[in-house]
Amino acid sequence: MDPEVEWHSLVLEVEGVRHGHEGVREWWRGLRNAFPEWSPSLVDVWSHGNRVVIHAHANGSGAASGFGIDNDFWQVVDIRDELVVRYQALRTEREALEAVGPGE
Repeated sequence: MDPEVEWHSLVLEVEGVRHGHEGVREWWRGLRNAFPEWSPSLVDVWSHGNRVVIHAHANGSGAASGFGIDNDFWQVVDIRDELVVRYQALRTEREALEAVGPGE
């Protein structure tokens, strides 16, 4: 991770933008507190220029509500000088493809 990484989350309990290493740590702490049994898995990963598109699946249940999640989601990761400079979670493949734009 770049020290100034920009991290965009869609997880409702920890939704929003975080910045830097401490912001990402804060996001992970919030996610693990909200969903202690959260279990993600990779479905597919592909390169799109200096970006990586990730199709993932996650399941688990909320710590307070017990509400279960079982869904697919997409991520777009921008890489510069071998470091993640921007992470964005998206709800659909279409949104992910729109976020990366035309190939480089």
